[in-house]
Amino acid sequence: MTVTPIYIIGGFLGSGKTTLLKRLVAHALERGIQPAVLMNEFGDADVDSTLLHEHERCADIELRQLLSGCICCDLTEDLTTTVAQLIAVSRGGPLFIETTGLANVGQVATGVLRAVGALPSTSTRAHLASVVAVVDTPRFSALSGAWSEAESQFGQVDTVILNKLDATDTATRAAVEQRVRTLAPRARVLRASYADVDPSRVLRSVRRPSQHGLAAVTPSMATVPADTTRGFENVTFEVGSAMDLDRLETVLCRYRSVLRLKGFVRTPAAPGLHEVQWVPGAMEVRRYQGRRRPPAEIVVIGRRIPWERLLRALNRCAVPQRSHRKRRAA
Repeated sequence: MTVTPIYIIGGFLGSGKTTLLKRLVAHALERGIQPAVLMNEFGDADVDSTLLHEHERCADIELRQLLSGCICCDLTEDLTTTVAQLIAVSRGGPLFIETTGLANVGQVATGVLRAVGALPSTSTRAHLASVVAVVDTPRFSALSGAWSEAESQFGQVDTVILNKLDATDTATRAAVEQRVRTLAPRARVLRASYADVDPSRVLRSVRRPSQHGLAAVTPSMATVPADTTRGFENVTFEVGSAMDLDRLETVLCRYRSVLRLKGFVRTPAAPGLHEVQWVPGAMEVRRYQGRRRPPAEIVVIGRRIPWERLLRALNRCAVPQRSHRKRRAA
């Protein structure tokens, strides 16, 4: 009987989870292993899973998405069902679960363990191999004020990746690492830029108690899930025209309540779609070369954002103006 190892990848908005996931998926495919992937988006636009279609063997990835919510609180039943389905088709390959940036990975682990415990005894077996947290090192100290779960989730983490070390100084790196080691004393700590770590170190399994039933769920994990998305909103904007990205970055820097922007846009300087990723203080843009053509749209996530005013500002970034709001989810 094959055994499916499950890896949970968490971390705050824009920390580098999808970049890490792409590296782990490529590592599996290069070794002839078919991975399964479950991706959760807080919004209703499927941005992150689109990026997996850039791999030349994307057809070998068994992929599912859970949209419009957080799997650690309001999508618990969907999580259990989808995990069971992916385990059934995994053939012993790894199952990667990338959480939304607002998920508490400990709560996600609870849902995964429940899904594993609910598997029929005759089906493919699975175990929770590791819980991974990706840390945005330059912004880590500021996150506790923006998100109540920024530190509390580390008690269930097995591997911490201190990411974006290229964008911070030595003193900040040392302070963040010391704090992380205090919060997660049993976790192994890896250091990286652009989530570039040795996949084999991330994919080491952690020895755990029995994975069947809820034997491996600690009392703190078995309590009623906290709503880790409380106070956060997201809006998906359709972008009908090319965007002036310099102007867009200027606009975003004026809105401190915007914590994340991601999506696909056209630019006046080059043909095709470009992937845009933004967190406070940093924007990344690159040409999208995937096999699936995503819609030109961007997702904005934050707290207490003046949406109508932001919409007008985004419209002024269009060349010419044709951007309009598509949908909104509180």
